[in-house]
Amino acid sequence: MQNSRNKILFLFILFIIPFIIRYIHLNLMLKEEWYLNVLLSDSYVFVKNAFSIINNDFIGKKVFYQDPLYPLYLALLFKINNGVLFDVLILNIFYSSITCLNVFFMVLLKNVWVILL
Repeated sequence: MQNSRNKILFLFILFIIPFIIRYIHLNLMLKEEWYLNVLLSDSYVFVKNAFSIINNDFIGKKVFYQDPLYPLYLALLFKINNGVLFDVLILNIFYSSITCLNVFFMVLLKNVWVILL
């Protein structure tokens, strides 16, 4: 019983530490007020494509030179939370913290198929 609790606690710590580090980093960036107003590189294109999808311009005037799945995902999130970028960034922090758990299990089980979990 104690061993099981220790494993769960370890996995929780393995998730929560990266989450906290990324959350602190996000808050430090938010103190720089320009960050959420100026999107760089791929972020700009993904958000622009997401808002064009929301505005019923799914096909667009140009060809997507990137995979459209992430802009579709962003469009769904922006539609749910009325275009608030902070909420999307928090969800991305959550997903990237789960990725730390996936990498741990890949190494532990020595199996690349664990990533499909």
